[in-house]
Amino acid sequence: MQKLTRFNSFIHHFKCIRNMKMQTQTFILQSSIFVLVFLIIITSQMINKNMMDDIIQRITKEIEIKTNLKQINIQSQFIKYQAHYPLEQGFKFLESFNRLNQMILKDQQTSINKLLDCKQVEESFNFFSKMPLFCYKFTKTNIITSDESLINHIIGYQALLNSIFLPISISQFQKTMFFTFISDEEYFAILPPKIVPDIYLPSQRPWYLEQIQSIQQTKQNDVIVISSIYQDFETQKYEFTLTKGITDQEQHFRGIFGIDQTLEHYKELLLYKDLNIILVDLKGRMLLSNLMIEQEIDLSKEKKYIYEIGTTGFDENDWKQIVNEANQQGQGTIECSDKDIKQFCRYNTFFKQDLIIIVINISSQFYLLVFQSLAHITTDVTRAQELQDEIMSEITQFLYYCIIVAVILLLLSIIIIPIFFRPLKNIQTMIKTQMVQKFTIHYDHLFFSNRKKNKLAFFEESFNVFKQKLLDFTQSKSQDCYIIENFKYPRQQQIIISELTSFIKFQTFKDKIENLPNQNNQIVQSPKLFCDTFLNYSQDNQNNVIQISPRDVTFRIELQHNQI
Repeated sequence: MQKLTRFNSFIHHFKCIRNMKMQTQTFILQSSIFVLVFLIIITSQMINKNMMDDIIQRITKEIEIKTNLKQINIQSQFIKYQAHYPLEQGFKFLESFNRLNQMILKDQQTSINKLLDCKQVEESFNFFSKMPLFCYKFTKTNIITSDESLINHIIGYQALLNSIFLPISISQFQKTMFFTFISDEEYFAILPPKIVPDIYLPSQRPWYLEQIQSIQQTKQNDVIVISSIYQDFETQKYEFTLTKGITDQEQHFRGIFGIDQTLEHYKELLLYKDLNIILVDLKGRMLLSNLMIEQEIDLSKEKKYIYEIGTTGFDENDWKQIVNEANQQGQGTIECSDKDIKQFCRYNTFFKQDLIIIVINISSQFYLLVFQSLAHITTDVTRAQELQDEIMSEITQFLYYCIIVAVILLLLSIIIIPIFFRPLKNIQTMIKTQMVQKFTIHYDHLFFSNRKKNKLAFFEESFNVFKQKLLDFTQSKSQDCYIIENFKYPRQQQIIISELTSFIKFQTFKDKIENLPNQNNQIVQSPKLFCDTFLNYSQDNQNNVIQISPRDVTFRIELQHNQI
């Protein structure tokens, strides 16, 4: 009911607008249109602002995340080059030494006495430790069992290597280089010079066994092999060795040339404070790490694997996914909680969050894991927030400009509307005047005649009303007089009036005859007196007299007449 009332009220106001002037109607219509358009614009701008806010926030977040991921990938590439550098350098040394070995040295006459033997006494070792020369250690006996041509070739090769490394400072060489025969009956050469125990046998070392195994599998005598991690015979620290087969002119396998690589070369990779780095072998054993774990662990003495959940927060399933990521080169399983991150992620129970992991495969022998927390990447959006604030301030400023322009347009419309409608108003007035003049010229006589007739009709109507009021006033004296007076003029009652007059005259005459002797004492009633007496009688009984028609009065008079 209330809605219906409001609707009716709206219809009523709308009808009122129809009765207004055209200028007022136009102003109301324009104001309504302006308010409607203004509300639509403001609403659309607010919706647009919210949408732009969400879009800008999402885009800036994506840009910032991509930027952070790009920085991590760039740093990972530097780490990758840095990790491969010692290996690449060792590979180049091995290739160069193999070319030197291919040189023809058969014509050189050298005796076994010219070999620089590695000293066994520590006091005499200080002198040799300062010289970058290959020293030789006989493994079992001092008897050379190989043929003379091979011995001459090896001795010439030794002299050539010593001539190459002589100008090089030993401090600049952080590796241990060696070469050996394929038999423990021969000798073993080392650079820099070291004290080699008598119980040391090259053929029992991991690097020797893996080189022989690789040659047998690949059928290539000069193949380069990266050995697995093993403990150094002298220092008991973990290291690995780059080895390459030594061949003669006929490409027959004659010995092994090797370069030791200690994990000290990779400690520079752990200097990144904003990245966590772990170096593992193919079995998942941790070699180096800058991971801040709860317990202090010396990886050079203890064996710790990356899939030990109590140590690193990763389990065996995580390790399988890491291996898969390394083998597929960036096509592993993506399990980031943030769907906008398209990067290899794994949940870490130690950090209790997702970690973005970049796996670097080092010559298919080691895995270098570089990881960063996802929360650190997604929360570092300060620059994105500044960009968002800048864009939103521009949108807000544009919204204010729209409001100001709309108000100015409204004021201009209010000023321009009267100016615009003034010619229309003048035209309308002119047309109206011309129509009136035209109507007056053709219908002037008819207009004034109708006007006079209207005035006479009005006067006649007023007079009739006045007459009726007077009649009502006179008739209010007596109801009976009203009845009698109505009988005075109508033609239909002439007979009744004549009979009534005759009766009155007869009654008067009769009274005169009857009262003739008593004439001095009685007064003769006249018709007027009789009417007055009748009226007095009627006034006394006015409340009891019932209004009767002229036929009733006629009947009464006739009855009295018959009685007479």
